Amino acid sequence: FPTRRSSDLRVYVTNQDSTVSVIDINTNTVIATILVGNNPLGVVVSPNGNRVYVANNFSNVSVIDATTNTVIATVPVGFNPRGIDVSPDGNRVYVTNSANGANSVSVIDATTNTVIATVGVGQVPYGIRVLPDGSRVYVANSNSDNVSVIDALTNTVITTIPLSAGDSPSGVAINPNGSRVYVANENGASVSVIDPATNTVIATIPLGPSSIIGPIGISTTSDGSLIYVANIFTDEVTVIDAATNTVVTNIPVGTSPIAFGNFITSSSTCTALPQTFTITVNPVPTLPAPNNATACGNQTVNIGFNPSAG
Repeated sequence: FPTRRSSDLRVYVTNQDSTVSVIDINTNTVIATILVGNNPLGVVVSPNGNRVYVANNFSNVSVIDATTNTVIATVPVGFNPRGIDVSPDGNRVYVTNSANGANSVSVIDATTNTVIATVGVGQVPYGIRVLPDGSRVYVANSNSDNVSVIDALTNTVITTIPLSAGDSPSGVAINPNGSRVYVANENGASVSVIDPATNTVIATIPLGPSSIIGPIGISTTSDGSLIYVANIFTDEVTVIDAATNTVVTNIPVGTSPIAFGNFITSSSTCTALPQTFTITVNPVPTLPAPNNATACGNQTVNIGFNPSAG
């Protein structure tokens, strides 16, 4: 279960021998192996890249200092933590606790590395994602066939979104502007598309016969135009056009792909939310066209040059 540091220098992979491998992307070599808790699964990197959080199968979360590659804290949570995500400001870490009737989300204060709330959700919560504005948290409940929506301010479930019976939702992805939530339905062989403005399912994208697909991992591209779904039974990754909610192609990969978590990251180093702004230049410059520049995320923006010049 790999994830990348926000500075795009490191890749962190959880291994079932209770370690995390740290890969340097410049050399594609393992530069450190960190001993964590038993059977680590989910992993997430803080927005500033300074901390790595690992959900260990037996009831705790390891906090890794990304500078020293050492575990600096172990946080007890519920039984069998699986999914994990961090708020955009890095202040909260959310972990799904899935087994032995835990059916909850632990909310960790990233400053003190302590659990400040435990939120009851549906049965066997698996995937979890936070909206880009940090206001809400979406949790896929595998055995309840629904999605819990948590208010991040009050740490309470504000609504539950039903899915089709037998869907067994697993992975959750959210597009960069927060306008769509995507849920991979492992047994339903489909992807549910949720509008967070209304918290309703607005589309269901079929991937194929339910007995041979098994979608688990799901993620979107940095511009939100494509959705990638790892299918454990077909050894393929399905590519979905987000504009039309239709399958574009299937890519053969290795055996039983899972890719649980956010496995796609932007090529840009900009991690902040998009901002709208105006630049006024006085006096008006007399520079030749083109009257634009490239900003964060390879977006071309007009910066107010004299359109009559040149």
